[in-house]
Amino acid sequence: MRKRAGSVLLAAGMTALMALAVLSAAVRGPWTTEPRDFEFPFEPGPVPTLVAPEEEEQGPEVAADQSGLDALDVTWMAVVAGMILLTVLILLLLRLIRRLRRPIGGAQAPRGLPSDIDAPPEPDIPVLLRGVSAARELLTRFAEPSDAVVAAWLALEEAADRSGVHRRPSSTPTEFTMAVLAATPAPPAATRELLDLYRTARFSTHPITATDLDRAAGCLAEIAESFTAAAGAERAEARG
Repeated sequence: MRKRAGSVLLAAGMTALMALAVLSAAVRGPWTTEPRDFEFPFEPGPVPTLVAPEEEEQGPEVAADQSGLDALDVTWMAVVAGMILLTVLILLLLRLIRRLRRPIGGAQAPRGLPSDIDAPPEPDIPVLLRGVSAARELLTRFAEPSDAVVAAWLALEEAADRSGVHRRPSSTPTEFTMAVLAATPAPPAATRELLDLYRTARFSTHPITATDLDRAAGCLAEIAESFTAAAGAERAEARG
């Protein structure tokens, strides 16, 4: 009974749907179809023409931009050139001022003295002569020749330090002593040989012999003789 009732209800529902479809078709009218045109009109555009690079013409905006860049480059170069010229003029002016401030006919440093040694321009010869005499005496007080040569040179350094010429820290005592002796009548060969003997005795492993000691004594004798002659000339000039 239940299955039969379900079949009846299904048939009734289908019938009602078909009736509804028929009524809808009657109300809307007959079904019509419209053909569609899928063909679109095609109009070809202009064909581009190739132009050689040298024949291309720049527009007004491009030309204006290019002229602006050229003007900017020229301005930058002018500014740099002006700065360089101003710097050169300032350097020339400073050089001229320095030259004008330089004393005319001023006292110059004695020949042989380095630029880092201050005035007085000439060392005190009598003081140096006493230093040479002390150095010659020290050569006979030491048993070792190397110690005697070192002591003799140190006596010369002390005399140079008391000669009135002041030494700056940039100059070593040895360089200062050689510069002071170079500003005197001392024979350059004798002072150089004495310096070589001192360096050998103090910094070298080569031994100092009795012959080397005699060479040092001979150098000091030549220096003392030159100082004695210079001191005599100064006394004679002072008397005259």
